[in-house]
Amino acid sequence: MSYFAGKDFVVTGAGRGIGLATAEMLVVEGGRVWCFDLAEDRLREAIADMDGPGTALPVVTDISDEGSVAGGYRQVAEATGGVLAGLAHCAAIGRAHLFEEMTWEDWEVELKVNVYGTYLMTKYAAPLMRAAGGGRIVNIASNAAKVPGPYSAPYNSSKAAVISLTRSSAKALAPDIAVNSICPGHVDTPMRSGFGVEAGRLVEGVDLDAAAATAQLGRPARPEEIASAVLFLLSPAAVFINGEDLNVNGGIVMY
Repeated sequence: MSYFAGKDFVVTGAGRGIGLATAEMLVVEGGRVWCFDLAEDRLREAIADMDGPGTALPVVTDISDEGSVAGGYRQVAEATGGVLAGLAHCAAIGRAHLFEEMTWEDWEVELKVNVYGTYLMTKYAAPLMRAAGGGRIVNIASNAAKVPGPYSAPYNSSKAAVISLTRSSAKALAPDIAVNSICPGHVDTPMRSGFGVEAGRLVEGVDLDAAAATAQLGRPARPEEIASAVLFLLSPAAVFINGEDLNVNGGIVMY
């Protein structure tokens, strides 16, 4: 029997991309997956297509709003008896900007979702994991935190903060709860496609596929390839890994 069978997990951004792939894998492994996403129609459509011995349940949540996050976790706690095995925090936002034309509002939306949202999801998961005797948290950072692009300063900065917040969380919550992050590179997701379109409107000649080809594997990752690493970090196989940032980017960044 899979380690994940019969256990409860929260996955954010579960309506598409890496979050969707992670939720699908956990359902295949028999987990009960609480799928957090802001877009209700997209989330319910995604869940309807999931197949496996596990269960996926929608929780419509704005991760940048503490009341919404608290309400989402309250729903989880009431159904599970107040316990949780793991959190895969995959939700994020990334937009293209010309560096000298950004406003505070441009910064605020990405910092609230990507940084404050990461903190809120961890804050409310921790008591449920302690009640379960321990748990594991995986945050999705980005190689943009280490090698930033020119049109995404708020995203780059916020993902660097996610790595630091992961380490702070790992220090604060040990030994009961392990917290790690993953740095994907180019991943074939709707967010990446949307960013490419936005960047192309700002600057002629933006080519994300050409950038992805600089990886040792010469292509963008598939969402399930990142999700596989998430499940590894959620599993007992990663029992002695804590506060780590794992590159899963095809060799674009090796530190």
